[in-house]
Amino acid sequence: MIGKTTNRGVGLFLLILFVAGPAIASGEEHDMSGRLAEIESLFNNFNKETLHLADDFYDPDVMFRDPIVELKGREALKAYYADMYENVTSIRFDFSDGIEKDGEAVVFWTMEVRAKGLKGGEPVLLDGTSHIRFGGDAGKAVYHRDYFDMGAFVYENVPVLGSLVRYTKKRLSKHGKE
Repeated sequence: MIGKTTNRGVGLFLLILFVAGPAIASGEEHDMSGRLAEIESLFNNFNKETLHLADDFYDPDVMFRDPIVELKGREALKAYYADMYENVTSIRFDFSDGIEKDGEAVVFWTMEVRAKGLKGGEPVLLDGTSHIRFGGDAGKAVYHRDYFDMGAFVYENVPVLGSLVRYTKKRLSKHGKE
């Protein structure tokens, strides 16, 4: 069941990008209202002290996936975020665009996060995309998938390991220029 949901989600995501791509590429302004505003509000107000906000946004049986985990259930998601936010000193999302249609939303964001042990506490920027499907009896989020480059987020910003990853990427990028 998980594989079917994931494949359908990726297919829908690509379809939305294909249909809405020209509008995004043209730089048209998009109204962040309705569900998009709700998503933006959650992302920018959610932290280790406000985990209760998940109760109003997510269905109890939400399916969540990102490059790190795949979870089922709001309580599992809250526990995951509680653990992730433990060392976060600040987090903010800037939304560049969003698409909403038929109970689904795709949002494009840049996250700025500061965390202990990540790039010496300096801000780390990460571009990503979230695909969220609403439904169920209460119309809450029943599916949430985040897409981002895990290497750019963690591996390049951890002392020692980050230097090694950046060196390797620099060496590999030279091969594409020959």
